[in-house]
Amino acid sequence: MKRRIWIGLGIALLLLLGVGVWGFGYVRQVDGRSPAQWLAYADQASKQCAYYAEGQSMTNGTSTRFVLEQGTGGRYVMTTKDAQGQPCSLGYDGSQMWYSAGAKQGKITVAQNSATPLPGRAYIVGTATAAGRSVVMLTVGNGNSQKKLSIDRKTGVVLAMTTRVQRQIQSEMEVDRVDYRAVTVTPCDMDCATAAKVVDRATLTASLGGNIVEAKWLPKGYVLTDMLLGPCGECGLPMGVLRYSDGISAITLFEMSRHAPMCDTGEGCRQTANEHALVMSKTVGEIEVTALGTVDTKTFNKVVAHLR
Repeated sequence: MKRRIWIGLGIALLLLLGVGVWGFGYVRQVDGRSPAQWLAYADQASKQCAYYAEGQSMTNGTSTRFVLEQGTGGRYVMTTKDAQGQPCSLGYDGSQMWYSAGAKQGKITVAQNSATPLPGRAYIVGTATAAGRSVVMLTVGNGNSQKKLSIDRKTGVVLAMTTRVQRQIQSEMEVDRVDYRAVTVTPCDMDCATAAKVVDRATLTASLGGNIVEAKWLPKGYVLTDMLLGPCGECGLPMGVLRYSDGISAITLFEMSRHAPMCDTGEGCRQTANEHALVMSKTVGEIEVTALGTVDTKTFNKVVAHLR
């Protein structure tokens, strides 16, 4: 289970870093663009702009350097090191998202029409400089979650991002060198047992041998963004993944048949290695489900209480 949670956190981080951010709200304009237009510009840049970048990220109090090679079509490869100092890489080749960390590997097929959540508020807070480039700074938020973005005024590329949950910093990313140039990202040819793919409810239900567990109550702004099926990295049996997000934070459900051998996770809510993420394991009907959330405890417990 710890490996599945690690994979889930890695994919969540990858999604936050690798895809465009949307939002709306109006305070004032910079360069003739409103907050919504700046966020749309950043989303467009994440799909069309190519560049090479170096920078630093911080998660759970641990800082690490990264190199990001961003191609067109949203394709990218990011290389960095894990908490043990081992090299690891994350990537997206236009159809598959993948990661490699030592002997651990995994990939998922990404739906081309994934839902795009809309943060409930967005504001321009000023201008500054990042990586030697002029940037406009915005905050976007929903509930107790907030992101602060620094967007390159000429290209739309996000050069810095800070994520807070309940006003506590969860993660930070800052580019200190960027070179806008052509970058080629080769397709992922990884052949690994943890490959997952996008599926529909009927396929996921049949694969788990019972009704899947879904969130019957969600905070305002949350939508289902991903529904995946792949083998468990520990026992090889089918595992479903449902991810809900508001564009800033996420709640992810990892599901297996209760008749499948599970790791000893135990009932109850506890903190994970990420001090701002909560995890709870429980049995719902024929399904063993582990919920992972980067939201406040009250909201997380209400979502878990309404799992059906």
